[in-house]
Amino acid sequence: MVPPNSVIKSLDDLKGKRLGVAGGPLDKSWLMLVAYTLRVAFFDLRRETTPVFGAPPLLAEKVERGDIDAALEYWPYAARLEGKGFTQLIAMGDIPLELGAKGQVAMVGYAFSESWARSNDQAIKGFLRSAAKANQLLATSDEEWQRLRPLMQVENDAEFGALKKFYREGIPNRSNADNEADAKILYQFLRVLGGEELFGPATDLAPGTFWKGNTQ
Repeated sequence: MVPPNSVIKSLDDLKGKRLGVAGGPLDKSWLMLVAYTLRVAFFDLRRETTPVFGAPPLLAEKVERGDIDAALEYWPYAARLEGKGFTQLIAMGDIPLELGAKGQVAMVGYAFSESWARSNDQAIKGFLRSAAKANQLLATSDEEWQRLRPLMQVENDAEFGALKKFYREGIPNRSNADNEADAKILYQFLRVLGGEELFGPATDLAPGTFWKGNTQ
Protein backbone atom coordinates (compact mmCIF):
# COMPACT_ATOMS: atom_id res chain seq x y z
CA MET A 1 0.00 0.00 0.00
CA VAL A 2 1.32 3.45 -0.95
CA PRO A 3 0.11 6.85 0.27
CA PRO A 4 -1.95 9.26 -1.81
CA ASN A 5 0.25 11.23 -4.24
CA SER A 6 3.18 8.87 -3.63
CA VAL A 7 6.02 8.91 -6.15
CA ILE A 8 5.96 5.09 -6.03
CA LYS A 9 4.11 3.95 -9.16
CA SER A 10 5.88 0.67 -9.94
CA LEU A 11 8.02 -1.98 -8.28
CA ASP A 12 11.17 -0.25 -9.52
CA ASP A 13 10.16 2.84 -7.58
CA LEU A 14 10.55 0.87 -4.34
CA LYS A 15 14.34 0.90 -4.71
CA GLY A 16 15.91 2.88 -1.93
CA LYS A 17 12.61 3.25 -0.08
CA ARG A 18 11.58 2.27 3.46
CA LEU A 19 9.15 -0.62 3.10
CA GLY A 20 7.07 -1.68 6.08
CA VAL A 21 6.47 -5.43 6.27
CA ALA A 22 3.80 -6.87 8.56
CA GLY A 23 5.25 -9.76 10.49
CA GLY A 24 8.90 -10.74 10.26
CA PRO A 25 11.50 -11.61 7.63
CA LEU A 26 10.01 -15.11 7.25
CA ASP A 27 6.42 -13.96 6.67
CA LYS A 28 4.98 -15.83 3.66
CA SER A 29 3.58 -12.71 1.98
CA TRP A 30 6.95 -10.96 2.23
CA LEU A 31 8.82 -13.95 0.80
CA MET A 32 6.34 -14.29 -2.07
CA LEU A 33 6.68 -10.57 -2.83
CA VAL A 34 10.47 -10.98 -2.83
CA ALA A 35 10.14 -13.93 -5.25
CA TYR A 36 7.70 -11.99 -7.44
CA THR A 37 9.97 -8.94 -7.64
CA LEU A 38 12.99 -11.10 -8.50
CA ARG A 39 10.95 -12.71 -11.28
CA VAL A 40 9.31 -9.66 -12.88
CA ALA A 41 11.52 -6.70 -11.91
CA PHE A 42 14.88 -8.49 -11.52
CA PHE A 43 15.94 -7.04 -8.20
CA ASP A 44 15.96 -8.22 -4.59
CA LEU A 45 13.69 -6.26 -2.27
CA ARG A 46 15.72 -7.48 0.71
CA ARG A 47 18.76 -5.59 -0.59
CA GLU A 48 17.30 -2.75 -2.66
CA THR A 49 14.86 -1.49 0.00
CA THR A 50 15.05 -0.92 3.74
CA PRO A 51 12.54 -3.41 5.18
CA VAL A 52 10.91 -2.30 8.42
CA PHE A 53 9.32 -5.32 10.12
CA GLY A 54 6.59 -4.78 12.66
CA ALA A 55 3.04 -5.33 13.82
CA PRO A 56 0.33 -4.38 11.30
CA PRO A 57 -1.27 -1.55 13.33
CA LEU A 58 2.11 0.01 14.04
CA LEU A 59 3.08 -0.06 10.36
CA ALA A 60 -0.28 1.43 9.36
CA GLU A 61 0.37 4.31 11.74
CA LYS A 62 3.93 4.76 10.48
CA VAL A 63 2.96 4.84 6.80
CA GLU A 64 0.18 7.33 7.54
CA ARG A 65 2.70 9.58 9.30
CA GLY A 66 5.20 9.26 6.46
CA ASP A 67 7.82 7.45 8.55
CA ILE A 68 7.92 4.71 5.90
CA ASP A 69 7.24 4.98 2.18
CA ALA A 70 4.99 1.94 1.64
CA ALA A 71 3.63 -0.99 3.61
CA LEU A 72 3.02 -4.67 2.94
CA GLU A 73 0.05 -5.13 5.25
CA TYR A 74 -2.35 -7.84 6.34
CA TRP A 75 -5.58 -7.41 4.44
CA PRO A 76 -7.73 -5.67 7.13
CA TYR A 77 -5.12 -2.96 7.56
CA ALA A 78 -4.59 -2.65 3.82
CA ALA A 79 -8.34 -2.20 3.41
CA ARG A 80 -8.48 0.50 6.08
CA LEU A 81 -5.59 2.31 4.40
CA GLU A 82 -7.41 2.15 1.06
CA GLY A 83 -10.40 3.71 2.78
CA LYS A 84 -8.11 6.61 3.68
CA GLY A 85 -6.98 7.16 0.08
CA PHE A 86 -4.00 4.80 -0.13
CA THR A 87 -3.63 2.65 -3.24
CA GLN A 88 -2.42 -0.87 -3.93
CA LEU A 89 0.86 -1.00 -5.77
CA ILE A 90 0.26 -4.69 -6.27
CA ALA A 91 -2.41 -7.05 -4.97
CA MET A 92 -1.10 -10.09 -3.12
CA GLY A 93 -3.68 -12.18 -4.94
CA ASP A 94 -1.89 -11.55 -8.23
CA ILE A 95 1.51 -12.76 -7.05
CA PRO A 96 0.85 -16.55 -6.97
CA LEU A 97 -0.26 -16.47 -10.61
CA GLU A 98 3.10 -15.06 -11.69
CA LEU A 99 4.88 -17.70 -9.62
CA GLY A 100 3.12 -20.56 -11.40
CA ALA A 101 -0.16 -21.06 -9.58
CA LYS A 102 -3.17 -21.87 -11.76
CA GLY A 103 -5.63 -19.69 -9.84
CA GLN A 104 -6.23 -17.61 -6.74
CA VAL A 105 -4.73 -19.50 -3.82
CA ALA A 106 -6.37 -19.52 -0.40
CA MET A 107 -4.01 -17.57 1.86
CA VAL A 108 -5.73 -18.22 5.20
CA GLY A 109 -7.40 -21.22 6.72
CA TYR A 110 -8.06 -23.16 9.91
CA ALA A 111 -5.54 -25.17 11.90
CA PHE A 112 -6.78 -28.13 13.92
CA SER A 113 -5.65 -31.47 15.22
CA GLU A 114 -5.97 -34.20 12.61
CA SER A 115 -6.48 -36.86 15.25
CA TRP A 116 -9.27 -34.82 16.87
CA ALA A 117 -10.94 -34.25 13.49
CA ARG A 118 -10.86 -37.98 12.70
CA SER A 119 -12.53 -38.70 16.03
CA ASN A 120 -15.10 -35.93 15.61
CA ASP A 121 -16.06 -36.24 11.97
CA GLN A 122 -19.52 -34.66 12.23
CA ALA A 123 -18.24 -31.73 14.29
CA ILE A 124 -15.50 -30.77 11.83
CA LYS A 125 -17.82 -31.23 8.85
CA GLY A 126 -20.46 -29.09 10.50
CA PHE A 127 -17.92 -26.36 11.29
CA LEU A 128 -16.62 -26.28 7.72
CA ARG A 129 -20.16 -26.22 6.29
CA SER A 130 -21.04 -23.31 8.58
CA ALA A 131 -17.90 -21.41 7.56
CA ALA A 132 -18.69 -21.95 3.87
CA LYS A 133 -22.29 -20.78 4.32
CA ALA A 134 -21.12 -17.69 6.21
CA ASN A 135 -18.73 -16.83 3.39
CA GLN A 136 -21.46 -17.36 0.80
CA LEU A 137 -23.72 -15.00 2.73
CA LEU A 138 -21.02 -12.34 3.00
CA ALA A 139 -20.22 -12.72 -0.69
CA THR A 140 -23.80 -12.03 -1.78
CA SER A 141 -25.63 -10.02 0.89
CA ASP A 142 -24.99 -6.30 1.32
CA GLU A 143 -27.69 -6.28 4.01
CA GLU A 144 -25.66 -8.70 6.14
CA TRP A 145 -22.67 -6.37 5.93
CA GLN A 146 -24.82 -3.52 7.17
CA ARG A 147 -25.80 -5.66 10.16
CA LEU A 148 -22.10 -6.27 10.89
CA ARG A 149 -21.03 -2.66 10.39
CA PRO A 150 -21.34 -1.59 14.06
CA LEU A 151 -18.90 -4.34 15.01
CA MET A 152 -16.30 -3.28 12.44
CA GLN A 153 -15.36 0.06 14.03
CA VAL A 154 -15.09 1.84 10.68
CA GLU A 155 -14.59 5.59 10.44
CA ASN A 156 -16.52 6.20 7.22
CA ASP A 157 -18.24 4.67 4.20
CA ALA A 158 -14.97 4.43 2.26
CA GLU A 159 -13.32 2.32 4.94
CA PHE A 160 -16.42 0.14 5.28
CA GLY A 161 -16.56 -0.41 1.51
CA ALA A 162 -12.87 -1.27 1.32
CA LEU A 163 -13.12 -3.86 4.10
CA LYS A 164 -16.12 -5.47 2.40
CA LYS A 165 -14.31 -5.52 -0.96
CA PHE A 166 -11.08 -6.99 0.42
CA TYR A 167 -12.92 -9.67 2.37
CA ARG A 168 -14.98 -10.72 -0.62
CA GLU A 169 -11.89 -10.90 -2.83
CA GLY A 170 -10.32 -13.31 -0.34
CA ILE A 171 -13.20 -15.77 -0.05
CA PRO A 172 -11.91 -19.19 -1.23
CA ASN A 173 -13.72 -20.45 -4.31
CA ARG A 174 -11.56 -23.37 -5.45
CA SER A 175 -11.35 -27.00 -4.45
CA ASN A 176 -8.94 -28.27 -1.82
CA ALA A 177 -7.18 -30.26 -4.54
CA ASP A 178 -6.57 -27.16 -6.66
CA ASN A 179 -5.40 -25.15 -3.66
CA GLU A 180 -3.06 -27.92 -2.56
CA ALA A 181 -1.54 -28.28 -6.04
CA ASP A 182 -0.77 -24.57 -6.17
CA ALA A 183 0.45 -24.51 -2.56
CA LYS A 184 3.05 -27.13 -3.49
CA ILE A 185 4.33 -24.80 -6.20
CA LEU A 186 4.49 -21.77 -3.91
CA TYR A 187 6.09 -23.88 -1.17
CA GLN A 188 9.22 -24.27 -3.28
CA PHE A 189 9.69 -20.50 -3.56
CA LEU A 190 9.15 -20.11 0.17
CA ARG A 191 11.54 -22.98 0.92
CA VAL A 192 14.32 -21.47 -1.16
CA LEU A 193 13.91 -18.00 0.32
CA GLY A 194 13.05 -19.01 3.88
CA GLY A 195 15.47 -21.92 4.12
CA GLU A 196 15.77 -24.25 7.07
CA GLU A 197 15.00 -21.43 9.49
CA LEU A 198 11.43 -21.50 8.19
CA PHE A 199 10.87 -25.14 7.20
CA GLY A 200 13.64 -27.16 8.78
CA PRO A 201 14.82 -30.06 6.60
CA ALA A 202 11.47 -30.49 4.81
CA THR A 203 11.68 -30.27 1.01
CA ASP A 204 7.98 -30.59 0.17
CA LEU A 205 4.63 -29.51 1.57
CA ALA A 206 3.78 -31.78 4.50
CA PRO A 207 1.08 -34.39 3.84
CA GLY A 208 -2.10 -33.53 5.70
CA THR A 209 -1.66 -29.77 5.36
CA PHE A 210 -4.97 -29.76 3.49
CA TRP A 211 -7.77 -31.65 5.22
CA LYS A 212 -9.36 -34.32 3.04
CA GLY A 213 -11.76 -35.70 5.61
CA ASN A 214 -12.03 -39.24 6.91
CA THR A 215 -10.88 -40.97 3.75
CA GLN A 216 -8.75 -43.60 5.45
